[in-house]
Amino acid sequence: MQDEIDYYKSLNGRKYAKEFLDGIFSSHKQLWIQINTILKHIRNRQNRKRPFTASLGNGLFEERARSNTLQARINFCYDKDGIKLLNGYLKNDRRSMNSGIAFGRKLLKEKNKKEK
Repeated sequence: MQDEIDYYKSLNGRKYAKEFLDGIFSSHKQLWIQINTILKHIRNRQNRKRPFTASLGNGLFEERARSNTLQARINFCYDKDGIKLLNGYLKNDRRSMNSGIAFGRKLLKEKNKKEK
């Protein structure tokens, strides 16, 4: 079974994951291709495991993509409609990773509140 993939639209109207992917497309096409290949791959439920995805706890997951020395992460969650992409970031160092995950948790919390 394949799930649909969509972007989460935050309360301020922004789609952070889409903005991230658009930026990657214009600056790092090879990484963008890798990200989209993995997204197509994880639409199938049996493919949602390491090294492509990892659970970050409390319903937050990340997609992991690498191209040469660049590493990208896309935070996402599951809902009744499929996969919602929340945000993305380049994993340059521990600080960027922690702030990217923290922002993903914030967006997930906002999404869950909005659905209630």
